[in-house]
Amino acid sequence: MFIAHSDLRNIITDDPDETGKIRITNFSADKIRPSSYDFRVGKQYICDKSCRIVSFDQDRSLTIFPGQKCTVKTLEEVYMPRSRNISGIVTSSARLSLEGLSSVSTLIDPNWEGGSLFITVTNNGPYPIKIRNGTTICRAVFFEHAGEKITPLTAELMNTCIDNLTKNYKWQKRKRLYLWGAYAVVSSIIAGISYMFGNTNLATIVAGFLFFIGNRVLDNIERFTLLSP
Repeated sequence: MFIAHSDLRNIITDDPDETGKIRITNFSADKIRPSSYDFRVGKQYICDKSCRIVSFDQDRSLTIFPGQKCTVKTLEEVYMPRSRNISGIVTSSARLSLEGLSSVSTLIDPNWEGGSLFITVTNNGPYPIKIRNGTTICRAVFFEHAGEKITPLTAELMNTCIDNLTKNYKWQKRKRLYLWGAYAVVSSIIAGISYMFGNTNLATIVAGFLFFIGNRVLDNIERFTLLSP
């Protein structure tokens, strides 16, 4: 059953003793909409391939460029009811969607007790978009269903995911260096053969051409070759 209007106001609290309700820390009553709750940008985000968590102050803004994807940690922390009979769905903010910034829809599990949400947003517009700490980044709708006993999901789950992504990034970076090394050796051999035949200009042209197309060649190798860590 979809929860809206006064039912939504009655089911949200910031009191840790009310375990039968959705507890939201840094709760703000004006963020409750007729059918949703607006979540705000927190103080941490991930925007690069290394999956490194970066902190920024309230006075600083985060610029998301066209085509760029970032994961933002919400200012609010969420703890679902112990009855496990309520779930949530995160959707995009209408205002930000008009600007081109959309969030990936995700589920807030009924056993979520992990604190802040990690919201992935993408700039689909033609211009850079700036967001600041405390501004609305997404909204969540909640619905009621039959409850059952489930093991709580905590922040350790997200920390494990981030650690795995970081390890994968480091491996991809090392793999790229290995491929570049192999490519440099092959290119040197080809250029050396040209030089041995007494054509210095040809050797120079071959070496320059191979270096120029290096990234494209490596991209195709990575695309069609599976290297496991």
